[in-house]
Amino acid sequence: MKRKPAKKKARKPGTRQTRALLEDHPALFGEFLGRICDPVDERTPEPRKICATMGMRYGALLEWISEDDVREAQFERALKLRAHLLAEEMLVISDTPQEGVETRTTPDGVTTTKGDMLGHRKLQVETRRFLASRLDRRRYGEQTPGNFNVQINLGDAASEMRALERQLGIGVAVELPRISQDSGAMIVQDGAGLSEPDGSQSES
Repeated sequence: MKRKPAKKKARKPGTRQTRALLEDHPALFGEFLGRICDPVDERTPEPRKICATMGMRYGALLEWISEDDVREAQFERALKLRAHLLAEEMLVISDTPQEGVETRTTPDGVTTTKGDMLGHRKLQVETRRFLASRLDRRRYGEQTPGNFNVQINLGDAASEMRALERQLGIGVAVELPRISQDSGAMIVQDGAGLSEPDGSQSES
């Protein structure tokens, strides 16, 4: 009995093959960028699957892109557009019920529930939200307040305040007016000495 020849598995495109395709067909990279931002059936295609259909290896393509600043900027722009498409898909998924059947096994038997698959839709929305926040952090990423470290030397601040008080003359101690027991006149003490109410200096 003859054995059937084993089917050869299709080999995945390698790095050399990917580089050869990109060098021989310069427009291939532009086609790849266009397909990243081209939703099919209201779903944005995955870049890895796009590369497979175009006969390229995704890792080799990313390495080739990183070797040139212009190509890298074009790829970043395409990813930001892709983030916008993912955000639009979230609105479609949130507004479109998906009817399904949920099966549960209990001690009493198997029960089936038919209705809107809210958990499945929530997972789809959260996954796209996470991807969009990574592809375009400025628009779809979570904004967190920045942390600032401020160091204040209280010793320097106190010395500067005392120097400023001396310059302005506001650091002189002032006592409340007191009444002389001898004459009953009010004597005011200022920084220069004692003075009578009429402004004349008294002997201390």
